[in-house]
Amino acid sequence: MRLLKGAGFTCSRVVCTKTGSGNSAVGPAGKESGTSKHSTSMAAKWLLLTGGISILAGILYIPGLSGSWGISFAFMQDEIGSERPLVTYWAQVSIAVGMIALLFSLLFWRRGQGQGSFAKFSIIAVACGVFSLQTIPLIAWLFVVILAMDGFLPALLHFALLVFALRTIKEFYI
Repeated sequence: MRLLKGAGFTCSRVVCTKTGSGNSAVGPAGKESGTSKHSTSMAAKWLLLTGGISILAGILYIPGLSGSWGISFAFMQDEIGSERPLVTYWAQVSIAVGMIALLFSLLFWRRGQGQGSFAKFSIIAVACGVFSLQTIPLIAWLFVVILAMDGFLPALLHFALLVFALRTIKEFYI
């Protein structure tokens, strides 16, 4: 195993350890286990994008707000309208979680902010909330795509939100 030395670190291919004074823990592949300004800032940017798209997705589901360009449930034929209370509730929750995501992303985006476990926990918790909120609609729309050959764009929207939420979480772990 080849060791690299320099700038106060001794690194192998798997783990880096800090040499000299201080007790800073360093994780796999040389990434510090603490939250860096860069990772918090990038995660906040991804969370900003995720929150904005979550709000857009919620607006697209509310019939009165989306107008003619909203998500259509025409594939339900005679049963159309029976989904409205549940879909409207989901849309309101999606908008609320999106606003919370925007709030946290703007709060921790500023330089020098977000240097602690609260920032990391908040960003990860909101990203996990967006992720969990999108899984059921994605699965439902995938069934619609498979069975009725309709609903590709809503499924793509929910898939994109899942990817953005995972990308936000990835900033801290990879």
